[in-house]
Amino acid sequence: MPSAHERTTTRPFRFACRPTGGRPRTAAEWCDLAIRAETLGYDTFAVSDHFGTAYAPLLVLQLVATCVSTLRLATLVLDNDFHHPAVLAKEAATLDVLSDGRLELGMGAGWLVQDYELCSSRTGSPACCPPTGSSCWTKAGSWRRARTPS
Repeated sequence: MPSAHERTTTRPFRFACRPTGGRPRTAAEWCDLAIRAETLGYDTFAVSDHFGTAYAPLLVLQLVATCVSTLRLATLVLDNDFHHPAVLAKEAATLDVLSDGRLELGMGAGWLVQDYELCSSRTGSPACCPPTGSSCWTKAGSWRRARTPS
């Protein structure tokens, strides 16, 4: 439970830039978007994880990390059903290290039926998938271990 100080401490409000649209973008276009977002004062660059989009979010965020120096990098959000816990933990930890700790990893249960239909997952319905709790904790624990220098 948070202390009284933690409950009353305010945190600054932050703004995120989330490029939309499923059209393919070149590396230069992604970098231009990120540079513009950083120049305009955005705090975070967030990329979604849907099969209808033409990119993989962690790869885009790694590219963005090389183009800007202050933007935080966020997934909005990774669908738990489509990412193996150990692989995601390793990739997230690597991105976090390579970006000097700027990754904000968002994970969720998945909701967009089209994602399930496009990948032919089970019956094409998020409701049929197992709860994400244990998998999310596995991912978080693996990520924490992978980020710890030996």
